[in-house]
Amino acid sequence: MLTSNQALIDDYAAFQRLTPVHHLVLDYLSRYKPTTYILLSKYHYNKIIPEIYETITINLSTFQGLATSTPERTIKALRNTKTILLDSTSADIAKRVLRGQLPFPKTYKELFPNVKTVEFLKESFITKESITPIGNMMRSENIHIENTLWMQVRFPIQSLTFHLIGINTEELGTGSGREEEEALIFRLKCCLQAFQPHHLILQYDDYTSSNLLDELKEPISFSSSNNKMREVDIKLINISTKSTRNI
Repeated sequence: MLTSNQALIDDYAAFQRLTPVHHLVLDYLSRYKPTTYILLSKYHYNKIIPEIYETITINLSTFQGLATSTPERTIKALRNTKTILLDSTSADIAKRVLRGQLPFPKTYKELFPNVKTVEFLKESFITKESITPIGNMMRSENIHIENTLWMQVRFPIQSLTFHLIGINTEELGTGSGREEEEALIFRLKCCLQAFQPHHLILQYDDYTSSNLLDELKEPISFSSSNNKMREVDIKLINISTKSTRNI
């Protein structure tokens, strides 16, 4: 016995009665079933891919297409990316893509030529390596994602965002937290040098270490691509009070 859906598909006349709402069906698929929508036709694929890839998180699923024998479609799709989010797995994946390590058969460069914003989620910024003494950061096993990702974007980018929500440096280490603060600030400055953003956005809350915030409220400069020192515009956003302050 045919299901109602199968009967509708087999009955062309009955299917055509849905013509007045075809646009609603397609709109629903594009919003809630994009993986189905892109299979309808090349037109629908090309229409929705820019929206799907506009904001991405760097993880294994993002780069699955690069591990195939025909990576061209994924490379083209990544050109639509405007915002990159970094989580706890991003550093390892980016390193494997850059170095051509399994499952990626080759290396890539400038995969994200149109990226304007890079966001470090707390999980990507607060790692065991982030709070080690500064000297240990130079070890190959402690290479952070900014040291590989900068080769995949065109700088300067528009903005660099750090989610410092809930970060209390005194709870990260065994001491007063001063060493951890210095390590985090050092890494933040490395990120500024790598991406050379026009704007630095720091999101925090009432739990974020006040000492860390005090250090970050000072003007920060870095060497731009033309070898001139440039100060970055800093915006502090307190999500607890919904307040914003520019430095």
